Amino acid sequence: MTTRGTILLADDEATFAESTSELLRREGFQCETVADGAAALERAATGRFDLLISDLEMPGNADLELVRRIAELHGGLPIIILTGFPSVRSAIASIDLPVAAYLVKPVPFADLVVRVERAVARFRSYRVLETAEQRLKAWRQEFEQ
Repeated sequence: MTTRGTILLADDEATFAESTSELLRREGFQCETVADGAAALERAATGRFDLLISDLEMPGNADLELVRRIAELHGGLPIIILTGFPSVRSAIASIDLPVAAYLVKPVPFADLVVRVERAVARFRSYRVLETAEQRLKAWRQEFEQ
């Protein structure tokens, strides 16, 4: 089965998380949900994801802690931040992080899908280039030997 992308959705509002993940699945994405930052970090460490969608105000994401840790541990993994409590401070802080979008709840689902598609496509392109670069380095080393 081909998937349009694999998404980790971290949100402590169970109804929102489950309904959003189900809608994303209907659009052809694989989607897993977790309820807090610690669970998101644990799952991101053991899975291969194309995108993290994270609630801003949830346990384990104080001061964008989850977003910062994901950026440190998982390089270019794009992140879409969703929040019902937007602030200039959090929006500015997210600029320096791999945040693909900062969206205010309730987000029209069509808008979310467009952002998800773009972020996943960019990240998959990044991975292809990264893999090609690694292969070229390996071939170069073999050639030099």
